[in-house]
Amino acid sequence: MKLFSLFIFQLFLFSFSLLSQHPPIDWSPEKKLSWDDFKAAPTGKMFEAAKSEFEIKFKYQGAYKEGKLVFSFDVMPQFIPEESWYNQERATHELLMHEQLHFDITELFARKMRKRFRETTFSEDSYDSEIKALYVKTMTELKNYRSVYNSETFFGAKLDKQLQWNDKVAKTLNELSAYIK
Repeated sequence: MKLFSLFIFQLFLFSFSLLSQHPPIDWSPEKKLSWDDFKAAPTGKMFEAAKSEFEIKFKYQGAYKEGKLVFSFDVMPQFIPEESWYNQERATHELLMHEQLHFDITELFARKMRKRFRETTFSEDSYDSEIKALYVKTMTELKNYRSVYNSETFFGAKLDKQLQWNDKVAKTLNELSAYIK
């Protein structure tokens, strides 16, 4: 049986992870972020209260089984403590809830990515570019979704909108529960 592996990382984020005293935190339904998880010094503009950094790492492995190319994928959303910060004077429960939902949204798109990977039949000749294209597509959608989230909630300041988004994301995570890691 022929076996091969390829690991894809967001290079600039991965390099920080390797040098990190505070390793990335994998998303988990049991683990909620706390202000203690934010390790960077505030570097934002005066109006910014917090910034969270996330990444979705993935790796895949392919093998020929019964003459057919079959893949397995490991998709992991992570919070990057050493690139995440908050302004202590502006730290509130509501702001932390907003940042947590960013992490939950990252998991939501990790589930979408897992679903797409499971449902796609990749060609033997161009599987690498096909997999990368699905990754890029999902990451672009994630970036756009986060932008709408921040805009509609005004970065968590509009509590009624924040609560609506909390419900929306929780519902979608539930709908994609078959794709939890």
